[in-house]
Amino acid sequence: MDAFEKVCKEYKITAVKHELTLACIKLEDTEKLQKIMDLSISIHGEMNSLYDLVFAFIECGKVRQAKKILETPGLRARHQRLENRCKRLLEENRLTELEQLVAITKDVFDIDRNRMFMYLFEGYRRKNDCDKVPWCVDNYAKRRISSLSEVLTFVPYLRYSGVTWWRDDHFLCFFTFSQRAFFYEKLISTAMMPPTAKIRVHDMDQ
Repeated sequence: MDAFEKVCKEYKITAVKHELTLACIKLEDTEKLQKIMDLSISIHGEMNSLYDLVFAFIECGKVRQAKKILETPGLRARHQRLENRCKRLLEENRLTELEQLVAITKDVFDIDRNRMFMYLFEGYRRKNDCDKVPWCVDNYAKRRISSLSEVLTFVPYLRYSGVTWWRDDHFLCFFTFSQRAFFYEKLISTAMMPPTAKIRVHDMDQ
């Protein structure tokens, strides 16, 4: 710890900060953890340091503590940091951590949920985990999709899942009338459903 502090103060870099942070979390050494945070903030700023701590807590399985940090007043989304983290978790096949990160960041100001859910979709596709695709799409849809272009993002994952759950009213109720019509048109054009398929549209949103 003394060597880390010396390097931080003399060279303005935080070498092995992540490893030290993980060790302090596992040992529940709050005093040293706070020291690491103070040094990090002096070099990288408060927001970047808080996100580093969030990622470390999730990695250690301390999701509740990570979520509490994200509730810090004034904390905004750091898009590039979150993008890089999602990409790393995906590439390292750490889907549980990715799921947790997506879950606890839902209320962060200015968060780009679209991109984060897309990483989850891709992770399930790579893992051949069909069962989780409906859950992920359903939660995505609950955000009240705002544009037709977003609807298109579902098509490859619905094709991949190979099931017909997307016809259920429980899922469809999150789409507007025009979005559903456009969605079905794309499904038919990609041969996911036959042109003669009878879809109940009489109870769509008006």
